[in-house]
Amino acid sequence: MEGIVALPGHHMLMALPLPSTEAALRQSFVDVATRYPVMLLATKKDGKLVNQLFSYVDGKENMLVADALSKQLGTDGLQWVSAASLRLRLPERQAEVAPTAVAAPVEARKPVEARKPVPKVAAPRRLAVAASKEVAKPAPVTPAAPLAAPPVAPGETLISEPPPVLERAEKMINADQSVEALFELRNARGKQLEDWRYHYLVGVAEMKLGRKGKAQEALTESIRLSPNRSEPRLKRAVILQDAGQHNDALSDLRAAEKISPLTPEIYLNIGYSTDALGRTGEAKVAYLRFLSMSQAKASYSSAREWVSRRVRDLNGERP
Repeated sequence: MEGIVALPGHHMLMALPLPSTEAALRQSFVDVATRYPVMLLATKKDGKLVNQLFSYVDGKENMLVADALSKQLGTDGLQWVSAASLRLRLPERQAEVAPTAVAAPVEARKPVEARKPVPKVAAPRRLAVAASKEVAKPAPVTPAAPLAAPPVAPGETLISEPPPVLERAEKMINADQSVEALFELRNARGKQLEDWRYHYLVGVAEMKLGRKGKAQEALTESIRLSPNRSEPRLKRAVILQDAGQHNDALSDLRAAEKISPLTPEIYLNIGYSTDALGRTGEAKVAYLRFLSMSQAKASYSSAREWVSRRVRDLNGERP
């Protein structure tokens, strides 16, 4: 359901004929799904279960797959429907939808990690410091400014709004649909592929899927295209922190600090990496600056609690 709702309206899906019984339907789905990209969508309408079987290949009318499915199912009763028209036939999501089956994807997908909106800054799982107590992971932080309207850096020109494909992909990532966002980003063409935001969104989506190598490559390309942006440097720093490469992470964080000195989560991460390296003085300065800059923002409350406790630990104070 989430995947169909997220599809661009002009994308096409192939509606497959349904067997007469529930058992035959399930068996047909299992047989076909081993070879073809099909989805079984089960919803409830007026208290009754409604099954629908679809095939989806990049949003296009793929006749090779259609012919193969016709032979597999032994029928010619296949129909192409647009995502927009399909959504009009679906019941209200909040009131009645009850998905019971998942798609058989074209390519293998990895499990999705704990998901966060695009701008969130995750912290490393563990802090390796020369202290008597292990340091817990701080809460994620959501900055106030969305990606959709980034500030223009000195010497750069920027279109006022993101191209539609980037805007749609960003919304999908914020809705925890990273796989769908990556499919959407495949529709990028021409100058969009040279836009720093394209590679930034690819990097964020790959991060959410746990594919940190691909995420780092995309973020590095984003930085190359627009070195005066703090967002990709901050995200790449988080990946480096997860790998225990705190000196490299600090290089990105210090560069991000020069670009965006009023962003609180930059100082949260500077504090984290300097703390991990045992540079207690620098860590306390960064932590205190984060606390000072974030005090009026409710979205930072969990991180502020963690940082406050950590500062007390570094000062040798008892709770």
